[in-house]
Amino acid sequence: MDKQIEELLRLLNKGVAQLPNALNVIVQQYAINRLVRSGFEFLAALILFLATWRIMIAFKGEPRDEDGILSDKEVVYVVAGVITTFFLFLMLLLMAKDISSALSPVYSLIQSLR
Repeated sequence: MDKQIEELLRLLNKGVAQLPNALNVIVQQYAINRLVRSGFEFLAALILFLATWRIMIAFKGEPRDEDGILSDKEVVYVVAGVITTFFLFLMLLLMAKDISSALSPVYSLIQSLR
């Protein structure tokens, strides 16, 4: 029985010795995951901005309708501008959150495990 306990303690000590290396790998993978997510969010924000910019250029230079307060083209400008501003702000907030999580991965990993 004593021999089995000694063997168990020896195996346990080996496992504890490898724990910091395994934890380091987990933290690095968590940080890389957050950086990749923030990169995708930045890319989505950039695509949204370029698509809206393309809509704005498509109607540039066309004659204005004087029927109402806002012409059809101006309504498209306003709607695209409001929607783009909202989503760009939201994506930049998400990107900033992911970057901050990647810069302090140990703290954010502990917070997400709670």
